[in-house]
Amino acid sequence: MAKDIIFVGGSKGGVGKSMVSTALVDYLMSRGDKVHLIETDTSNADVYKSHKETLDFDMFNLDESAGWVEMINRLSEHPDKTFVINSAARVINGVEEHGSLLMQSVDELERRVLTFWVINPQRDSLELLTNYMPVMNKSVIHVFKNSFFGPAEDFVLFNESGLLPRIEKTGGRDFLFPEVARRVANQMNIRRYSIDKGLKEMPLGNRVELERWRKRCAEVFEEALK
Repeated sequence: MAKDIIFVGGSKGGVGKSMVSTALVDYLMSRGDKVHLIETDTSNADVYKSHKETLDFDMFNLDESAGWVEMINRLSEHPDKTFVINSAARVINGVEEHGSLLMQSVDELERRVLTFWVINPQRDSLELLTNYMPVMNKSVIHVFKNSFFGPAEDFVLFNESGLLPRIEKTGGRDFLFPEVARRVANQMNIRRYSIDKGLKEMPLGNRVELERWRKRCAEVFEEALK
């Protein structure tokens, strides 16, 4: 079977999709995967800009069917690569219109599709997830509660939503995604650091915190990718 396709979503802007994608790319490369980044946030392509010197990548507009067709072609061309799709804040519109194209291709691609759906404690991401699930119905869906916004008990809306049993039917789980110190997150965003570059160029205290976060992220990804 070909390597995984991992769709990092959440649709709502500012929930931490880029940080999850950055940590995921780092983890996959550390375990020896050939990683191919699909950047769909064409107006704010931070993940692409952080990794363009070290990764194979494409930029596709998933608002249009042509972008999905081009992406599926690329997936078909490189079965030996793990694909990470970093989605734009508005991607739910494209998913609802054209995501079925990817689902129709999954069996022939012989790939597992996983979704890492990143949420904060607010309602928007949950409502968008309920729209995402019926279309991406061949994806294993994991919900990542981003602890940058608070501890597990702050995610009351998700915990009481009834979504977890539906997620578990896909083979998915919910995870608490680890928080990184704000000064480190800010420096990574401003400088557009990959984790590897941050560990070379940040001040010592920041590097120690970044390495701690990296290890905690790896523990989450190891469980999610079983």
